[in-house]
Amino acid sequence: MRYFLRGIVAAALLALLPGAAFAQTTWDAMQSFGLTGTWSLNCKQAAGPSNFWMTYYQDAGGVVRRSLDRGPDAPSLMLVVDSAHLITSTTMAARMRNDDPNWGDSNGTSSDLIIIKESGRVRTLDSKGSDGKQYVKDGIALLSGNPMPWLEKCSN
Repeated sequence: MRYFLRGIVAAALLALLPGAAFAQTTWDAMQSFGLTGTWSLNCKQAAGPSNFWMTYYQDAGGVVRRSLDRGPDAPSLMLVVDSAHLITSTTMAARMRNDDPNWGDSNGTSSDLIIIKESGRVRTLDSKGSDGKQYVKDGIALLSGNPMPWLEKCSN
C-alpha cells in the first residue's frame, strides 16, 4: 500500500511540472480554439476596405502567420502569431507581431489579444500594444467607441 501511495504522489507531482511534454504549441492552441483558416465579417462578400479577410496558417517553417486581405486596391498585410494559449474553451490569449514592410512604421510592433469565441464566431475582447496602449477593452474599440465586430469562418 505504501508503494502504491508513493506512485500516486509521484505521478501527481510529475503532472504539475511544466515541460515540453506538456507544452502546447502556438499552432496547437490555434487549432484547439478553431482559429485556423479564413475569417471575415461576411464570407459571401469579396475582400475589400470594409470586409477584410484574415487567414491564419502555419508556414513550411512552422511559423504561425495571419495574412490580411484588404481587397485588390490595397496590399495584403502579414503578421506572425508569436504565441497563443487557451484560457478557457471560449477564450484564447495571443501575441501577434506585424511582420510586413507594408505596415510602415508599425512593422515589428506586437499586440497582446484576448479573443472570444461564441456560436462559431470570434472577436477581439481585449488588445494592448507593445507600447502599452490599450486598443480594445471589454470588446469595445477605444478609438471609435464601437463594439468589435464578430467574424465568421469562411469555407476555403
